[in-house]
Amino acid sequence: MSSVEYLALDFDGVVSDSIKECLATAFNAFSRQQGDSVFRTDISQFSSEEIQTFERTRSFIRRGEDYVYLLKAAADEVTIKSQNDFDAFTSSHESLRSVYRELFYAQRQRLQTEYLEEWLALNPLYPNLETFLQRIHDPACIFIVTTKDLVSVKLILNAHGIELGPDQLFQATKHYRKPQILNHILEMNQIGSNQIIFIDDHADTILEVSKNTDLRCYFAGWGYHSKDQLDQMLESHTQILTSGEFVSKHMHLTTTDKQS
Repeated sequence: MSSVEYLALDFDGVVSDSIKECLATAFNAFSRQQGDSVFRTDISQFSSEEIQTFERTRSFIRRGEDYVYLLKAAADEVTIKSQNDFDAFTSSHESLRSVYRELFYAQRQRLQTEYLEEWLALNPLYPNLETFLQRIHDPACIFIVTTKDLVSVKLILNAHGIELGPDQLFQATKHYRKPQILNHILEMNQIGSNQIIFIDDHADTILEVSKNTDLRCYFAGWGYHSKDQLDQMLESHTQILTSGEFVSKHMHLTTTDKQS
């Protein structure tokens, strides 16, 4: 068996600090659903209160349309303090899910099509991860496993000079979840479970992957999470890393180490 090491990375909250883009896209979707024509393309168009409320509750989302639910909760003056609160709120408005999903991705596409430069600016990469991915000496060892649409992932990575093939990018859905994807990656690439590391910033996802695969999992401490989620990771004995610690652990995969 090869001793090559592979990394399977979540995207939002691990590679890309996309919270500003998700706020803008969700706002535009919610506005359209409410019959409003207001369309925002820059974070400066939001109040500090809007940003803080969104940031505080961001850690509870699982899929794109969930971002719109965050704005509905704020508009309805419903306080979301936990994952259970959020799940209960979305369940009570389940009839809106397909509408929110369609609007969210339509408004994201509009931003990409009509305001690409502004949209990319809303999706910066975390500095440590950007440098790390740009210096990987064998990009084939990287897989992205995310709920984000892959068109967006490719646009963002390519804008930073990071090119990954279609067999390295995977979008998780409600019916094709991350453990299934990761097991598929192992099988299709003939990779041993001891050769690949998975990192995510959502505690429930880490627990789900740990339960349904044999992969080593790390929690991205630089991503979007609540105190409860950190406590979950501590209780499950999952290692919590800073971005600097993560990069240091895998510096041997970069050209800097190769050339030294």
